Amino acid sequence: MKGLSVDPTVIKSLQDIMYEEAGVALKDDIEELLISRLGNRIEQLKLKSFHDYLAYFNQNYSGERDYLVDALTTHETYFFRESDQLDFLIKLVKSNRIRDAKIWSAACSYGQEAFSIALLISEYAPMGNWEIHGTDVSYDAVSKASSAKFSSKEKTKIPRELFELSCFDQPDGTFSFHSSVLERTSFQVFNLLNSYKSNFFDFVFLRNVLIYFKPEEQYKIMNNCLKSLKKEGILFLGHSEKMAAREFNLKSLNGGIYQKLSH
Repeated sequence: MKGLSVDPTVIKSLQDIMYEEAGVALKDDIEELLISRLGNRIEQLKLKSFHDYLAYFNQNYSGERDYLVDALTTHETYFFRESDQLDFLIKLVKSNRIRDAKIWSAACSYGQEAFSIALLISEYAPMGNWEIHGTDVSYDAVSKASSAKFSSKEKTKIPRELFELSCFDQPDGTFSFHSSVLERTSFQVFNLLNSYKSNFFDFVFLRNVLIYFKPEEQYKIMNNCLKSLKKEGILFLGHSEKMAAREFNLKSLNGGIYQKLSH
């Protein structure tokens, strides 16, 4: 939006909102990010400034909260990201470790991580009784993940043999997955700062999300996720997030991959 600017008081207010609503710690130098992600919204609402937008947000909290959280949450993701960790996953599948496993993609974004895992297990353990559950704080992200429709451009990241086995092109230029994959994947809105009330998982993927939180929130999220991980279960972190594992009773298995110890 041309001529739009953000003063420090607005930045502080938006930082406070995101921290309270999602636990996300926005940096101070985010004026360009705010303009790029909220400028069109301000124009759509026929508002004149970020101050006007804050007033609108406070007056329409229930309807605007999800939009704001989604707009300011990072959803950088793609199929088969950090493939070395997925190679480790293949070894676990081949050793029968995952044939009857419950897997949590704890910050699933639009679903690429969850479906990447599903495609691999479908290849190496098609008859197993496994299931994958994805969660994200963004309603929009969960909605897109649940639709299981992706742009044809994204399939270049998927190995051809896996695509031919479990995916199919659609007339509208998107692609999706066969029922053997869809029936074993589910998605739900969830804030990682809360305790997850579910049966224990055998594997938890918590990759490339802790870096957006302050240390105290990182600890809380790690603690919450480990509570939902079975003893001797395996935790996957992003390669830049290894420091977060040092305060917990974990055994390092590989780059960013840890096993929860039984004592």
